Amino acid sequence: MEEAVRLSAKAGLAKKAVIRKLELDDHEVKEHKRDAIVIREGLYQISDRERIFKTLCDLLKPSSHLLMTEFLSVPGKGQEERAEWGALHRTSPRLFELDELREGLSKVGFDVRVAKDETKAYKAMLLNGILRFGKTVPKEPVLRELQEWVMWEVEYWARTYNALEAGGITMHRIHAVTPMSDPTKM
Repeated sequence: MEEAVRLSAKAGLAKKAVIRKLELDDHEVKEHKRDAIVIREGLYQISDRERIFKTLCDLLKPSSHLLMTEFLSVPGKGQEERAEWGALHRTSPRLFELDELREGLSKVGFDVRVAKDETKAYKAMLLNGILRFGKTVPKEPVLRELQEWVMWEVEYWARTYNALEAGGITMHRIHAVTPMSDPTKM
């Protein structure tokens, strides 16, 4: 999130593109409707699944956009690899299935326009990132105080790749739009 704030400020959008962490009970966040919400691999970390879709819809103006990339669960596939991936999270991930995500968004009024499986591209980016990191290690040794953290990161991304490869999780890109406002009620 800090990187998004930095990039927004660098582009001169600090006041135009507000970046905040979503807390379901944050009244300050709910005060102003938004034109768009972008979520990057975050829904699986939210425990209150029943409220999340309604809250997202309530935060957006009519005809506004919800854009997200999200890890989704595939029942019956890669269960062991998915469990190993989940074991590295602070709290147990609560992954949605694609149909469950579509249904939850549709139920509160979203029109799901895109739900594309981006697993292949995501795995390629992941491998490329690990490869680039591996090339830097001989040139710039990892500081002693960072070694444990770096090893955890490598393990996390290796388990993520294994779960994606086994089909236990997928990476989807979702684009949904809130309903248009009713002109008869204006």
